[in-house]
Amino acid sequence: MFEQYAALVALLGMLVIKAVALTNALLWPSSAYALTRKWSKLRWLALLAFALGTDVLLLRHPVTPISVVLLVPPLVYLLDVRPAVSAVTRRV
Repeated sequence: MFEQYAALVALLGMLVIKAVALTNALLWPSSAYALTRKWSKLRWLALLAFALGTDVLLLRHPVTPISVVLLVPPLVYLLDVRPAVSAVTRRV
């Protein structure tokens, strides 16, 4: 029983991280991504949407290796790209 709750909490945590990353990526202008010399906005949106969509499709099997691997792009976005895009946008 505890394992089921732990898997549910892990799944919800992964979904929230991926949804926050995708939502945040939508908010910044495309020019900010180009100024930071990171991937384009479209590429980030596609990757983050794929990560979130895969988790939504795999809801019956909450914590799969694919879900864990697809947690990397949202974390990279939130920890590296988002601060860079935010800093460039504030300066413009």
